[in-house]
Amino acid sequence: MYWQQYARRCRQCADLPARAETPSGLPPAVVVTAGRDPLCSERDAYAARLASDGVATTHRKYDDLFHGFMTIPVLSATQVARKQLWEDLSGILGIDRR
Repeated sequence: MYWQQYARRCRQCADLPARAETPSGLPPAVVVTAGRDPLCSERDAYAARLASDGVATTHRKYDDLFHGFMTIPVLSATQVARKQLWEDLSGILGIDRR
């Protein structure tokens, strides 16, 4: 059902990385999941699939948080997660943050 809502206009959902036959060959990925998000298990499985197919994958899981938590800057956990995400992405992109 999620895929029908998310990609209902997509003619070939296999074009989406999460629905591809194999994710091998994709660029490095950072996957952020929240333990209280209804989609957490799907995202965890996607991160595991990327890694098992040889895609350099960083999976950050925040067990006690909920969907969309990174859009709420007043949460202290959001500040920590945003900082970590920026460091992960900077490393992938080769950005020197000094």
